[in-house]
Amino acid sequence: MLVTKQIANMLHLPNLGDVPLEGVGGQDEGYMSQISFSLGGVEFDNVPCFVDNNYEGTPLFGYKFFVDNGYDLLVSQKHNTLTILK
Repeated sequence: MLVTKQIANMLHLPNLGDVPLEGVGGQDEGYMSQISFSLGGVEFDNVPCFVDNNYEGTPLFGYKFFVDNGYDLLVSQKHNTLTILK
């Protein structure tokens, strides 16, 4: 999961160590952390995440999170939807 520095600060997420982050837009500075949240009424505690010091968009889930937790994703380009299935 990727979260913004602003969200990490609001939620008081711990800095568990600096890491370079690479993506389509290039390389950026950030750090490892953990976040807890609820998704569809299911609580997820201490999920590893990356905090990007310069990213300002919506938090992003990685596909690995869904696989590791037994979820299937159904993407419909026709209907422009993403359905999360357990």
